[in-house]
Amino acid sequence: MGLRRQSVDRRGARVLGAFIDAVEWPTALARISDWATRRESRYVCICNVHSVVTATQDHEFQALLNAADMATPDGMPVAWMLRRLGYTGQERISGADLMWKYCDRVARGSESVFFIRQHRHDAEATVAKAKGDISGTADCGHMFATVSRTKRG
Repeated sequence: MGLRRQSVDRRGARVLGAFIDAVEWPTALARISDWATRRESRYVCICNVHSVVTATQDHEFQALLNAADMATPDGMPVAWMLRRLGYTGQERISGADLMWKYCDRVARGSESVFFIRQHRHDAEATVAKAKGDISGTADCGHMFATVSRTKRG
């Protein structure tokens, strides 16, 4: 019997068919921290214009974005579209900034972080930067994984 995870109360809008969360920095960080504290397996998509346009052409990718526990507006055009759709104060929630802000939060708490990067050097460099830039971030690990996607005929 598996763990049942709580549903996420997502607030946002569809941008070219991809659901993007209208979320503020404190809320995004609190969600991730809460999931980590409860040891829940979740996924967050960081959506720039390329992601949103790709989702219009690849319905499997669109389904993955729409099923995410949170999809942040990484590109300014995506944030601007959310503003136009009624979320007037929407900021750009970039992946890099989200990661470093979360690492800073972890340094002050009891959570740990684990980085998955495409290349071994990138993974090792990310961990070294986290441990060096954010005091207290000692509990972090890494791995690298090669991801390939083949187009079906």
